[in-house]
Amino acid sequence: MPRRLTFEVPERIDAEGGVVRVLDEDEVRRILGDLAADDIEAIAVCLLWSIANPVHEKRVGELIVEPFPGVPYTLSHELNPIIREYPRASAIAIDASLKPLMQEQLRLLEQNLAASGYTGDLLVSASIGGVMHVEDMIERPIYFVKSGPAITSRRSVRRASGNGACRRSSSNTVRRRCAYSSLPGSTIRSGAECRRSNGCPRAVSSIPRSTIRFPASSPMAYR
Repeated sequence: MPRRLTFEVPERIDAEGGVVRVLDEDEVRRILGDLAADDIEAIAVCLLWSIANPVHEKRVGELIVEPFPGVPYTLSHELNPIIREYPRASAIAIDASLKPLMQEQLRLLEQNLAASGYTGDLLVSASIGGVMHVEDMIERPIYFVKSGPAITSRRSVRRASGNGACRRSSSNTVRRRCAYSSLPGSTIRSGAECRRSNGCPRAVSSIPRSTIRFPASSPMAYR
């Protein structure tokens, strides 16, 4: 997300949800008008203390639709209603950036399956170690990040019949060994822990694990 496309808007909600300063809708419209000249694919909105009172974030979402009909946007209080603004902002930036691609690909998958005669529900693996309905994943594609290792971890620990497991996965370019020290139902929810365990400040629920990565060409990959 380029810094030049990051903006502040005059408004303020306090920690108890009180409106200290009413949202300046004219300024929001001015910013959106300036963005109309850019090739905007998605928009992320994170306002201070929107988790206590989302009225301003919701209104910004309504204002986005006017100049950008059909453009996906993410509101922080809907995606990740946790305290601390930075983890929420980071999460929505990732989520919004994924929406154009993931919406296109998942819709195409739905269409292809329907054309092939499939009439069941389409479930997609998620970073929480389970599955989400395709419609939920389209709205929250951040949960698709690292969903492959997450969903296999539950199976690995279950097969191990204990509190931990070590699983090896491979692709054309990278081999991974993942150590899981928690029970299948456990997840990481705090932003700090997500940064340590997953390498990026997504600040959304995910399966805790330690990962060792090495190139597929490495001799270690074949031991």
